Amino acid sequence: MTVTAAAAPTASTAATTAGIPELVLLCALMLAALVVPGLLIGLALTRRPGLSAAASAPATVGVLGFFGWAFGGLGVPVNLMSLTLSWVFVLALALPLGVIATQRRRERERADAERGGEYDPRRPGALGAGHARGGRGAHALRRDVGKRGARHAGGNPGATPWAWAQALLSAGTVAALVVWAGTDVARRIMDAGDRGLRSIPQGWDMHWHASLVHWVHETGVISPTRTGELRYAEDAKEVYYPTGWHVACDYAGEVAYRITGREWDTVEVLNLFMGVSMAVAAAGAAAALVWIGAGFLLRRSGNFPLDLASVATRWAATTLAAASALLLPAWQIIFFDGSWPAGFGIGLAGIAVAVAAAAAVTVDARWAASALAALAVLGAVQTHASAATVVGAGLAFWLIQQLVKPALGATRLGALWHLVLTAVLTAVPFIPQFLVGLGNVDEVTGYDQQLVDDRADSLSQALMMETKFWDMYGDDTVWYALIIAGLVGLAVLAFTGGTWLTALWTLGFGGTVYCLMPFDNWLGTALEMFTAFHYNASHRVVLICAMAVSAGVGALIAALGAALQLWAARARRGGREQIDDAPVADAETDLAVGGVDDMDRTDAGRTDLDRTDADRADGDRTAGDVESARPGGSHAVGRGTVTGAAAQDPETGVMPVVDAAPAVIEPAGRDAGDDAEEAAGRGGWVQAAQAAAVVGAAALVMTTQLPAVASAEDHGLQLMTASADRQGRVISKADLRAFDFLREQVDASPEPFSILSAPEEGMGWGYIIDDLPMVFSHYLNDRQTDPLDTTQLVFHADLINGDPLNPMDEAACRLGVRYIIASPPMFWPNLEPYGSFVNLANAPGLTLVHEERGAEPIDDVFVYEVDSWDPRYCRSVR
Repeated sequence: MTVTAAAAPTASTAATTAGIPELVLLCALMLAALVVPGLLIGLALTRRPGLSAAASAPATVGVLGFFGWAFGGLGVPVNLMSLTLSWVFVLALALPLGVIATQRRRERERADAERGGEYDPRRPGALGAGHARGGRGAHALRRDVGKRGARHAGGNPGATPWAWAQALLSAGTVAALVVWAGTDVARRIMDAGDRGLRSIPQGWDMHWHASLVHWVHETGVISPTRTGELRYAEDAKEVYYPTGWHVACDYAGEVAYRITGREWDTVEVLNLFMGVSMAVAAAGAAAALVWIGAGFLLRRSGNFPLDLASVATRWAATTLAAASALLLPAWQIIFFDGSWPAGFGIGLAGIAVAVAAAAAVTVDARWAASALAALAVLGAVQTHASAATVVGAGLAFWLIQQLVKPALGATRLGALWHLVLTAVLTAVPFIPQFLVGLGNVDEVTGYDQQLVDDRADSLSQALMMETKFWDMYGDDTVWYALIIAGLVGLAVLAFTGGTWLTALWTLGFGGTVYCLMPFDNWLGTALEMFTAFHYNASHRVVLICAMAVSAGVGALIAALGAALQLWAARARRGGREQIDDAPVADAETDLAVGGVDDMDRTDAGRTDLDRTDADRADGDRTAGDVESARPGGSHAVGRGTVTGAAAQDPETGVMPVVDAAPAVIEPAGRDAGDDAEEAAGRGGWVQAAQAAAVVGAAALVMTTQLPAVASAEDHGLQLMTASADRQGRVISKADLRAFDFLREQVDASPEPFSILSAPEEGMGWGYIIDDLPMVFSHYLNDRQTDPLDTTQLVFHADLINGDPLNPMDEAACRLGVRYIIASPPMFWPNLEPYGSFVNLANAPGLTLVHEERGAEPIDDVFVYEVDSWDPRYCRSVR
C-alpha cells in the first residue's frame, strides 16, 4: 500500500528555540566543561595559572580522549559519570606530584638560604662560568631572580598576585570572546534554519561527526579504534578515526544540558559545540602563542617581575590576538567546511607547541610542566592526525632555535631532554592507538587538490589566505589589514626570540602554496610529506598561517607595551647610565646581564609590605658593600636596579630565548635613598600611564577596526549558517517526515531490522535525528570493490524479487534490511546516482510504502519495504 505523507509538522520537523541568555549560558557551560578539568590538573601539577590556563583545553581533551579509548577496550560505558571520574582520577594523581615538586623547590630555596653567609648571587662573578653552562650557578640565579617577584608569596612562581591577575584577566577575556563567538554562531543557525537550534548542518563531513556524537551518547562507545563498528555495519572492520573532538562534544553537551535541565538533542549539541570548539581552537592557539611571544618582548624591556604595565600589555596582546583569530576567514572557512576535528586539532596543536616550549625551559619542577605538556600534546593528536604534524614541526623549529641560541639558564641538552620526556609521556598512552592508525594513513594521504593554475596566484592567495570557499566573502578586503599587521608582528618576534614561530608560518605558507598548485621538485616532495596529512587541502594547511598571523597581531601590541616600558624605565632612572655591550655573565663580568633587580622593583608596583626581611636588609646596604670592576669599563656595580633579558617570567618560569638586552646600571656612589619617596610616586604614575596607554590602544583597535572586519565577513557567515535545513542540500522536510514514518515502524516492530540507503544521499542522518537503524551512518561508500553484501545491495537493490533464495534477497536478509529509503539526488552534483536506486520502483520484490513528491527533485523521497524480509531468519546488523 502506498502512503502519501501530509505536509503537517512532525516530531522531526518541529523547531526548538533558545533566547540569547540561554545560549550564552549553554555556551559558557560547554566551555567550562572543556577547560576546567585541564585547568585543575595543570594547577595541581605546576601551580602556575597562566601555563595551566593555556594547556586547559588540550589537556582536557587528552584525558577524555584517552579514557574514551581505554573504556572502549575495557567495556566500560562512556558517559558523563565515567568521564568525570576519569579526569578526577588524573587530578588525584597530579596533586601529589605537584606537592612533591613544590616540596623540592622549597628545599632548594632553604638550602640557598642556609648558604647565605658564603653565597651572594648579586656578587659579581659569584656564579662563575657555571652560569653559561647552566650548572649549579645558573640554577641559583634562576631561583634568585624568581624570588624577586615570587618567593615572598610562598616560594611558588605561579602564586604571585600579579601573576594570578594577569592570567585570570587574559584567560577571562579570551573565554568571553569564545562564548560570544559560540553564541553568535548558534543565533545565526537558529535564524537560518527551520528547526531553530535543531537546524541540521547541510554539509559533507558534518554527517559523520554527528553520527559519532550520537553513537557515544546512545551506546557509550567512542573508542577511536572501534569506529569501524559504526562506519561498517556489516563486518565492523577495524579502523582508526580520532575521536577527541566527538567525546569532548558529548561531554560538554552532557554537562550543559544536565545543569540547565534541557532535553538532550544531538543536533542541538552539535550546533552549539561546533561554534565553541572552533572558537577555542582559533582564539586559544593565538592567545597561547602570543602569551609566550609577549613574554619575550616584555623581558627584553626588563620589566619583570610582573607589574601593572606588564599585566596590561600581556592582556592587550592576548585579547587582540584572540579577537583577530576569530575574525580571520580561514577559521570560518574550516567551520563551514565541517572539518571541525581537523580545525580543532590544529588549534590544540598550536596551544600544545606553546605549552611544551614553555615547559622545556621553565625554572623549577620542569618534569611536572613536561607532564602537563604531554597531556596537551595527547589532546591534540587524539583529535586529528594532522595535529601531530603541526606539533612535530612547531617543536622542531623551536628546538633548532634552542640549539643555536639556548635560553639563559637553560642548556641545549636540557631543552632536548625535556622535549624527549614530553614525547615519551605522550607516546606511552598513544602508541596502541597509533599502531592501529597506521593502517589508515593511505586514506588521508591519498587526496590531491588544485585550485589555481598560475603560480603568482598561488603565492598571493596563500599570503592572504584566500583558499577554498573564499569567494563567499565577495570583494571585501578589510581583513587584509589584520593579515599585514600579523606579518609585521611575526617580523618583530623573529628579532626578539620568536624565530621559530616565523618558521612555522613559513611552513604553513609553503604548504598552502603547494596545495593551491602543486609543483614537481624536491621542495614539492618535501612539502607533500607534510601536506598529505592535511588531505593536501589548502584551507586546512592555511590554518597554520592563521595561528601565526593572529599571534603576530598580538605581538605588535606587546612590542608597543615593551617599548613604552623601556622608555619609562630610562626616564625614571634619569642619570643612570646604560651599558649596551653586556655579555653573558661569567667570572669576569658584571651580574648586570643576569637581570637581577636588587631593589625588588618597589618602584614598579611593589610596596614595602611585599618585601621580605632579607629584601629589606639588602635594600639597606650602601653602595660600598659590594664592589667590582668591570673589565674595560668605568662603571662599578653598586646597590641599585639591574635589569636585562635574563629575568625570568615569574608566572611561567620561562627564561627568554633572546640575547641579553641592554642593562641599566646605577652609577657607583649614588645613594639609593635619595628622593626615594618622589621616585616611588613617579614610578607609580608611570606604571599607570603605561597601562592606560596599552589598554587604550587595544580598545581603540577593537572599537574601530575589528567591527569593520566583522561587518565585511557578515555575508560569508550568513552563507555558512544558511546551510541549515531550510536550504535542504542534504536533508529536506520531506526527508524528516520519512524519518518519522520509519521511526513508527521501528517502534511497532517486535523484531529489529535495518534500513538501507545510498550513503551519498545523506539519509544516514536518520540515525542521528530519529535513532533509526541505518546500514550507512557514514556519508561515503568507500568499499565498493570489497565483496560485501552492502556493496552488492547498493549497486543491485533493484534485483530484489521477493524470492528468499534470490542472491539479492539473501544479501538483504543477512543484513536484516526491511526498508530502503531513496531521496535523490546525490550530495555532490558530479556524482551519478546509483542506477539501482533510480530503478527501485521497478524492483519486483519491493513495495512502496511511503512517498512524498515536491516541486523540486530534492523534495522527493521514497520508502520501500522488502517483501522477503522474515523476522525468523533475517537479523539486523544494527
